Amino acid sequence: MRKYLSVILFLVLSSIVIVEGCAADDISEDDDFAAVYGSVVDAASGFPVANAAVRLYEGSSGLHSLGRVVGSSITGSDGNFSFTDIVVKDGMLGHSVVVSCAGYKSGYTDVRLAVGKNTEIQVLIVPES
Repeated sequence: MRKYLSVILFLVLSSIVIVEGCAADDISEDDDFAAVYGSVVDAASGFPVANAAVRLYEGSSGLHSLGRVVGSSITGSDGNFSFTDIVVKDGMLGHSVVVSCAGYKSGYTDVRLAVGKNTEIQVLIVPES
């Protein structure tokens, strides 16, 4: 029973992502650009994860259809990352943020970026057992 609860907890935690728009810091509506920023958090402890590699893929819809890399970053000690001036094209499927870090299982989330908007996300990654 405990094994099944662990599996269910892993599945729930590995799929939790917080996505919200932030209107206060919007980019000019005349631009075809967007920005995405956020943090990487240890799903078990709730603490920020430093030195995680974060990649932003365009035209993506899940890990099985990643497009080309349009940004890469390493999180700071606060677990934060950001990508600015991301070109948003009509008809684009979306973007994916993929996170990898030593001692953790890779994590990802799909994100829909809107022209002239900043999008904030949080990616939870699960420690390897």
